[in-house]
Amino acid sequence: MEEKFLTDLMGVGDWIRDLCVARLPRKMAGFTSSQLRMIKCIYELTRHQREGIQLKTLARVLAITPAATSEMVENLVRRGALERRVDTRDRRAMALRLTSELEEHFIQSEKYVDALIEKFFSSCEPEERHVAADVVFKLNAFLRAIDLQEGTK
Repeated sequence: MEEKFLTDLMGVGDWIRDLCVARLPRKMAGFTSSQLRMIKCIYELTRHQREGIQLKTLARVLAITPAATSEMVENLVRRGALERRVDTRDRRAMALRLTSELEEHFIQSEKYVDALIEKFFSSCEPEERHVAADVVFKLNAFLRAIDLQEGTK
């Protein structure tokens, strides 16, 4: 049973990612999985840091070299997915952000997926919703704890 659960869980994650990628504006299609990972990371980090993030922060979070990060960022800037601005906190550094078009795509995709998930859960019994929410919360906390532990090694 656990193997099927994990397979199904990964399938849900793949489905959500593919659904969001399929909704990308046509000119932004064709990102690699590494580029999508970087884009999602920048989106998550800049939600609460509106001025953008520095390349060194992005490299640390993604656990890749600053050189590799710089190369990927340059490619994404050329493709119109990212923009660089002088960092208002440190004029010597550049701050990275998604373009407003791509940021809006993420916002709309999240709303779309949220609506689909809400539609699904509205067909479930209240107890099923509570159990599912508890399991997802516990799994998320467990995975974050592992990520934090491994990040300190």
